[in-house]
Amino acid sequence: MNPDCKAARAYLKCATRSEYNAIVYEAKLTPEQEEILNRHILKAETVVKISLDLHCGMNYVKTRLHEAYIIIGKALTGGSK
Repeated sequence: MNPDCKAARAYLKCATRSEYNAIVYEAKLTPEQEEILNRHILKAETVVKISLDLHCGMNYVKTRLHEAYIIIGKALTGGSK
């Protein structure tokens, strides 16, 4: 996993709800990325459960999560998208 992704995932898992909301807002994720991320981080749902509920493949969910982590990682480091 790329360093920005690791940093983003670690930050999101430890962030307060207001910090989480602020960085997700700043990152300007797509609604789909935000929904998947929220379900995975805030609700602790597995990739399997999310993919079943959204009627899509596990790789699709993993890709959206990876994209979200990259965007948030860049937002955390002040980089551009």
